[in-house]
Amino acid sequence: MEENKTCAILTFERYHGRRDIGSSRIRGHWLLKYWPEAEEFVQGREYDTIIYQKVYWPEHARAFKGVKILDLCDPDFLSFVYQTKEMIEEVDAVTVSTESLKNAIEAFTDKPVIHIPDRLDLEYHKEKKDHRGNGKAKTLVWFGYSTGFHLLKACLSDIRKLELNLIVISDSGFMLPLNFLPPESGPKEDKFYIEVTNLPWKLGTVNSDIIKGDFVINPRSQLGKWKYKSNNKTLTSWALGMPVAHNEGELKKFMDEEARVKESERRLKEIQDKWDVKYSVEEYKKLIDEIIEGKNSGKRIKDKEEYVWVCPAESCNANILKTEKPFLMDGIFKCKSCNRMFNADDLLRANIKNLKKYVEGKEGLDKIIG
Repeated sequence: MEENKTCAILTFERYHGRRDIGSSRIRGHWLLKYWPEAEEFVQGREYDTIIYQKVYWPEHARAFKGVKILDLCDPDFLSFVYQTKEMIEEVDAVTVSTESLKNAIEAFTDKPVIHIPDRLDLEYHKEKKDHRGNGKAKTLVWFGYSTGFHLLKACLSDIRKLELNLIVISDSGFMLPLNFLPPESGPKEDKFYIEVTNLPWKLGTVNSDIIKGDFVINPRSQLGKWKYKSNNKTLTSWALGMPVAHNEGELKKFMDEEARVKESERRLKEIQDKWDVKYSVEEYKKLIDEIIEGKNSGKRIKDKEEYVWVCPAESCNANILKTEKPFLMDGIFKCKSCNRMFNADDLLRANIKNLKKYVEGKEGLDKIIG
């Protein structure tokens, strides 16, 4: 290791032995490219700072004595509440990719939760779409993991009304529902049928494939995990000069060539001004300096008040977890002692003393919680 490598990012890719993971590229590799003092984590090397990029390794964080940051880009707490909480307990701060994720994480910790948005390596996004002379839009592009196909399917009626064909770039082929396919036999109805071109998502070709269309569709959802997702697909499109339609109104707007030209120019400038990953590197450096300053001055990042949650099973009563607030996110919690599973309501009822302690002295408390 070079002497100036004081910081490491332990990426989701490296920890799980996988490749081409979008979050590790955006929130790991692209940062490292412009951060001379940092490298991807190597087991056994000494560092002053470690960023755990979507990595839950509390045993390592507990033993590491330097600055520790957990970086999150997905609402993993919806499925693994205990795992998320256990890791947060061992770090100095949490960074997140969206404001909605920040609000959710702040609900069950007093540790600093910092919003550092997804940003782009502008050198990687060199391809640019030229919209001049293309006329009315003919082809729409959707790209992303196949788990988001349901969002695209919800837009098919609007896409057909505008007589647009589709390019889908993904890890799996997209199939139109039967009611959008022409009849297998007999005369076709007098209406437009969407033609779908499926292209495999590959790091080396995805940008050139995206600009094969006229503009991109990126429908959003506020349900479940989707409301916590970042706008990185929109940013990627803008960096390639591709307008993005998030709703029916924008679909209609970008059918026009001049509207696409103006939107492309406007968003390319915005990408340069706001969405260069170099800005994220500076934000991480600032956060690390603040944590170190706090430790050196003897100031605590927070006044830590721990609430112990005891297993509801009468035959067990082991400690399941500790939190800094007497509240729990919805989810399933497992007692490591008796191996039984409990939901948040079970724990709250069995540990009402935590809430009483939190609001001790409040008038009418006994009437409120019995």
